[in-house]
Amino acid sequence: VIFDKKRRCYYQDGSIIDVPSVLLGAVSSYRRVDEMPRERLEGAIKNLIVADLDPVLWKAGLTASNGALYGNLPESGYYKLRYWPDLKKLGFNIVHMKVASVLRQGGAIFSIANMTQVPTEEVINFINVCYFLSYLEPVAGGPTSARSASTPEKSERDLEVAQQKRGLFSRIRSRLGL
Repeated sequence: VIFDKKRRCYYQDGSIIDVPSVLLGAVSSYRRVDEMPRERLEGAIKNLIVADLDPVLWKAGLTASNGALYGNLPESGYYKLRYWPDLKKLGFNIVHMKVASVLRQGGAIFSIANMTQVPTEEVINFINVCYFLSYLEPVAGGPTSARSASTPEKSERDLEVAQQKRGLFSRIRSRLGL
């Protein structure tokens, strides 16, 4: 398997390889990890099958997350999606659709979990993988989760404000339970 980080794809020879397990597994005697110069890459991939790397990284990122934020992401941070993840390509999950719809507007982890009724660990896993794939960014100076989720009254007020600010499609998604 050859990974091309720049083009966000990988190449393999047609053998069946569980690529997420290759990424998550330890390097052992039968696995070798080498960096290849771009000049050599062109010749090496000539007869290989190309595949999109994002679904593989998505699956590996969700598996590796285990409900804990990656080291440099603050638990009390405010997050917002930069780009909507292509859930059709990455694997559709209703939980991810709910969290993505709230994260498009931005929010803190605990307020997103309260609004979507999704477990906090699932929200964290989604934030981790979106951050890893550059779909999401922490917003400096945004409201903190301690302030937005400190009391149930504030969470309900945040929900009411968010519902008033939503557009037509957001309201339709809400009515459909998405």
